[in-house]
Amino acid sequence: MFAEEQFKIKNNIVKLAGRIDFDNVLQLFDRICKSLARKEVWQIDLAGVEASNSAGIALLIELMKETQAQKKKIQINHIPDHLLVLAETADMKAMLLSCSAASG
Repeated sequence: MFAEEQFKIKNNIVKLAGRIDFDNVLQLFDRICKSLARKEVWQIDLAGVEASNSAGIALLIELMKETQAQKKKIQINHIPDHLLVLAETADMKAMLLSCSAASG
């Protein structure tokens, strides 16, 4: 389960904080999808994510699939280094960075 302070929306940007893991990933996914359902561009800010395991990568991949299925766009900002390391291990780093504002 996730705490309310782990999930905030400001200016139509979902801001995640704390830890993303197997205990909270499904709830986060559902909450993000419901919160951004009417938006053409889903913006996710990960600056506050302090720790994650492979559930964090799975969350991002599922969000990318969801936006693609709905013919929407996703922008993932401030991807923490620890998630990029996990993504690189899973050969997913390029895919994540393609959704990052920093990648251009």
